[in-house]
Amino acid sequence: MTSGRVLTNAVKLRPATPANLPLLRSWDAKPHVIAASGTDGPFEWETELPRSVPWREFLIAEVDGRAIGVAWSVAHGWSKWTPTVPLTLVSAIVRYA
Repeated sequence: MTSGRVLTNAVKLRPATPANLPLLRSWDAKPHVIAASGTDGPFEWETELPRSVPWREFLIAEVDGRAIGVAWSVAHGWSKWTPTVPLTLVSAIVRYA
């Protein structure tokens, strides 16, 4: 679903940090995000964001320096991950302002 706006500038991805927790929580509280989450409930950002694992990365998507959403990448077959397995973006921008 789109809002009818077209992005004309590049989307930049940067690593999410614990400083982004208030933003991520605010996005999780939006009605459209709650509806899309189904019965899963809010994501446990406080636990997962600071947890550093080599097979996953959380990314904040920005346009013109404004955060518009979050995406994440994981290695396929993460339980058998090695440094030679590239991370693959597996989620579109799923939370947005």
